[in-house]
Amino acid sequence: MFTHERIEGNLCSAKNKLVVGAETVRFAWPSSPPAGRFQRSEPFDKCSNEGRDQKRGARLHYLEGHSGCEAQIVALFEDTFTQSENAGEGALIAKLAGELMQAAPPKDILVLSAQAQDSRRLAGCIFLSRLSCAGDDRALFILSPVAVAPRFQRQGVGQGLIRHGLDRLREQGVAYCVTYGDPAYYSRIGFRQISPKMVRPPLPLSHPDGWLGQSLTKAEQAPFAGRSTCVDALARPEYW
Repeated sequence: MFTHERIEGNLCSAKNKLVVGAETVRFAWPSSPPAGRFQRSEPFDKCSNEGRDQKRGARLHYLEGHSGCEAQIVALFEDTFTQSENAGEGALIAKLAGELMQAAPPKDILVLSAQAQDSRRLAGCIFLSRLSCAGDDRALFILSPVAVAPRFQRQGVGQGLIRHGLDRLREQGVAYCVTYGDPAYYSRIGFRQISPKMVRPPLPLSHPDGWLGQSLTKAEQAPFAGRSTCVDALARPEYW
């Protein structure tokens, strides 16, 4: 069932539910960010619209890519969904994250993680992957899945990661981004409900009200021509 629960971010799960909670991730990144993937560091309160962690004053490293970090990312998704749903759901979404990292062509996927500078713990992770429309040459991506460790929820981690991801897509010339989730949450980051006529989803939607999109250019985009296709890992009916 599609839910609208209080969360830091949402994911495309086998039941189209949103991330609700999980235990703090029980592993740490290396003592320094993996080579080539350090992007920038920001205070939590600069990327938050929901609350500030004034007491800890924690800062984030944004890491791009997944080479050498696959196990930590998979564990984050498994722990998150096991706690919010059940062990079966955790295993399923962990498998999705692993398959996206393993099989998606590098040009078709962007993986961004947030690491807490003070603890080196993984605070969150998002996946952005390409959608292709046979009749349209504009670049189009989908945001899914997303996870935020519970210790870092309600500190703007999810919104900060998503904004950073959208900025990276803009830099790469991507015209439009869609996601499938809670309209109330994603409206804070510029997404709005769209008709399937705007972007035809790869598979039938069980909850069309959760089909959301936003232009990444200064101009509004015309509807995309033809049905979209996604990377193989997402092409399963249970995710839609």
